[in-house]
Amino acid sequence: MQIFQPDDFEDRRRTASAAPAGQFQFLAEARLELTVSPHSARPLIDAARGAWHLRALSGTLLPVRVPPART
Repeated sequence: MQIFQPDDFEDRRRTASAAPAGQFQFLAEARLELTVSPHSARPLIDAARGAWHLRALSGTLLPVRVPPART
């Protein structure tokens, strides 16, 4: 996780904690959402990355067409 890299961690943590999406509780909720679905977790992850001044990855990781759910 890029959020926890040691470079400027304390400064970035102070800045990020000003936004709800930058708080550790929000990161924990995003992690739990990953157990439900990576697709539904993506907006949470992007919001957290934005709060921590990291580039959102949505456009680069998801396929153009999301396959239907398996039955």
